[in-house]
Amino acid sequence: LIVDAADKNNSMLNKRMMGRFRRLLNDLELKESCLIGRRYTWSNERRQPTLEKIDRWFSTSDWDAGHPDYLLQAMSSSISDHCPLLLAAAAAPRRRARFRFESFWPRHPHFHETVDRAWNRPTTQRRAFARLTTKMTRVAKDLKIWSKSLFSDARLQLHLASEIVLRLDIAQESRPLSDDEFHLRKALKLR
Repeated sequence: LIVDAADKNNSMLNKRMMGRFRRLLNDLELKESCLIGRRYTWSNERRQPTLEKIDRWFSTSDWDAGHPDYLLQAMSSSISDHCPLLLAAAAAPRRRARFRFESFWPRHPHFHETVDRAWNRPTTQRRAFARLTTKMTRVAKDLKIWSKSLFSDARLQLHLASEIVLRLDIAQESRPLSDDEFHLRKALKLR
């Protein structure tokens, strides 16, 4: 649902539903957080698109008072017709990168060799859990190195494609996309 006529890029509005939605928000004493970076959060993906702001974050005054440094940002719509929203502290502390196992890795050549080599290196640990921890840590470290050497370009391409889609999403809010821009956006989202 939309709250206001400005939440849609055309005049096809259901004013009765908008009014009911506004009354509900008032009754529940909810207020909307300001969205940074985008005016609309959904597109029907057509050449002359309908754009709407239907993805939102509402909170109570108590929540806002307890979280004054949080910002709501719009992300790239590269994998959906909606743009994901990210609610995060404005100055979040930097965290050490965590190990993330990718489900496609076992299908790749040399995956099992990498795991086997890391797992079978000798360890001086005598206790079973300490030995298991050492082996798991080694496998994770070696898989990170193996993955980075093979897939870092793919990850960079994914981030670049996502950034281009975001920039085209933002441009689309203020002007029609050219044919080339429209087809590029569509191709990047499919890829």
